[in-house]
Amino acid sequence: MPYIERDESGAVVGWYAAPQEGRELEFVPPGHPDDAPPSVAAPVPDISDRQFFQELARRGIITSDEALAAVKTGDIPAALASLIEGMKGDARFAAEMLLSGATTFQRNHPLTDAIGAAWGMTSADIDAFFAAARAL
Repeated sequence: MPYIERDESGAVVGWYAAPQEGRELEFVPPGHPDDAPPSVAAPVPDISDRQFFQELARRGIITSDEALAAVKTGDIPAALASLIEGMKGDARFAAEMLLSGATTFQRNHPLTDAIGAAWGMTSADIDAFFAAARAL
């Protein structure tokens, strides 16, 4: 797109194929670093509780029996229980409610990143976990 719009700091905030009435645009030649918006990664789809706990078991983080109990009765596997043990008050209650009662796990939920970080996972590792679970 050969026309860009910049904010007061000079950051590019808009890309246009043609001039736009009422906007101050800058022409950039094709191939210029600012000639196209950055690619935006597609959101990682949610996964079911069954997929979440089955992938944890598949990776050896929890046992198969713990995965079954989590899906059947909402029991929180030991590896997850130890993570939430150190939480206080409302945060601990919210984590317990989510892990024992959720039927869907969201990649963008703050607890997802907290769990991943506690296990030394990067954001890309967590995305890969969700992709693998989604395929089950």
